[in-house]
Amino acid sequence: MSTPPAIDLPREVTPDDPPPAPAGGLMADWVLALDVSAMTGDEQLDLIRRLEAAKRWLESAQLEAMSAFARTRRHHAPPDAVQVSAEEEAAAEIGCELALPSGLVLARITHAYRLSEDLPAVREALAAGDIDEYRTRIIADAAPLDWDPATTAAYQARMLAEMDDKSGVRLKNLAKKVVYALDPTGTEERKARTIADRAVRVRHGEPATAPGTATVSITDIDATDALAIHQRLGCIARAIQADAPGTQDMHPGDEHASLDRLRADVAVGLLLGRLPVTTGTEVPADAAEHGVPDPAPEGGDGAQAQVVIPGMAVPTPAPFSPVGKLHVIIPLSALPKEMGGANNRSLGEIPGHGPILAEAARELAKGATSKATRWCYTVVDADGNPVADGTTAYRPPPLLRSHIDSRDRTCRFPHCNRPAVECDADHTTPHHLGGATSAANLAALCRRHHRLKQHPAWTLTQPSPGTLVWRTPHNRTHTTTRDPYPGQ
Repeated sequence: MSTPPAIDLPREVTPDDPPPAPAGGLMADWVLALDVSAMTGDEQLDLIRRLEAAKRWLESAQLEAMSAFARTRRHHAPPDAVQVSAEEEAAAEIGCELALPSGLVLARITHAYRLSEDLPAVREALAAGDIDEYRTRIIADAAPLDWDPATTAAYQARMLAEMDDKSGVRLKNLAKKVVYALDPTGTEERKARTIADRAVRVRHGEPATAPGTATVSITDIDATDALAIHQRLGCIARAIQADAPGTQDMHPGDEHASLDRLRADVAVGLLLGRLPVTTGTEVPADAAEHGVPDPAPEGGDGAQAQVVIPGMAVPTPAPFSPVGKLHVIIPLSALPKEMGGANNRSLGEIPGHGPILAEAARELAKGATSKATRWCYTVVDADGNPVADGTTAYRPPPLLRSHIDSRDRTCRFPHCNRPAVECDADHTTPHHLGGATSAANLAALCRRHHRLKQHPAWTLTQPSPGTLVWRTPHNRTHTTTRDPYPGQ
């Protein structure tokens, strides 16, 4: 077992400090002997960072102990103990010890086996404090079990080399890209098998604090269909929120209902026939020009309505259209040959969702050239540089906003994953202070981080287009750069 990381205390422990706990465990005595409230902000941040490294080592040590305990049960199991595996029996006993469900413990034992047998470098990174257990799970879960050892080793090496400090969503997207690069045929086959098992599921009694509620989910459908459904519901919900003609009878009785609640109400209403609809009414080809666009966010630069989902029934009367916003980034090489591409397997990307297979990207590109569909798309060359933008029904300036959305992908605050098309196009240097409306001074910020940026204790600069430097109240800097385009 590796040694724990050192925790250098910000100051000496004095006799006046509280006595250590009698059974505090590893490193607990050190922490309890500190008056954390008397530390400076910098000292507190340093301690938090060092304790995180220690926590990761402890996670690694606990996983190793769990797996070792499970392996010993194999040797102690009686010959006729065939109904319960050694791992299940060990998980049950550990669960009793920790007051945890045995299923949760069994999952951790299985994960520990996977790290030990297939991903040893990931296990070592956890023990060194370079990665937490959550991220090890992301890496392990994305690696197919049927890979040969050489492919798994290549995957492990690339993930550790490229992960940096990516948050969970970005790390999952990186894993998808690496898996596809190493095994494109297998990825397409696994997607087909997963979609073949699609289903609608109901979970009752969640949360436990609200009995009588339930969750309905549609699982394992094509990502583009899921995004289209979400946008469709959102557009109708926005129309209800804006009191668009034809929606007066759809209000849930609460004029202050959130957009998320309205989306849920619209979904339930459409499925149960509670909303006034005309079955089979299709959105006209020019609906986007006559529809209700997304309202400009208060204090923001506005948003563009650019997606129409055709062939869907709409409420009657319906002078508004279900117009939403979706953006797809497509490598030039993945485009069909008739559109100047090579029709190859290069991954596309939908910001906020992640990579999509080449076939789906091609279908979206074809749809974007039709008046019946409103997609915003950016085509990039082999070096990841934009070579073409395509949008319709887009508020001015369309090309600039399209460029910001495709460049930033998501909110540009560290680790925020709100899609750029749902964010404000914020002026880094405020417009009223002379800031230009240009790619060098615009960045996607969600409403929360747009407001944070306006707090006097925080500062934001953009030294080069797409590179943002945040300075915190404790004078720490955090730099975010755009993710490479597919093909870079």
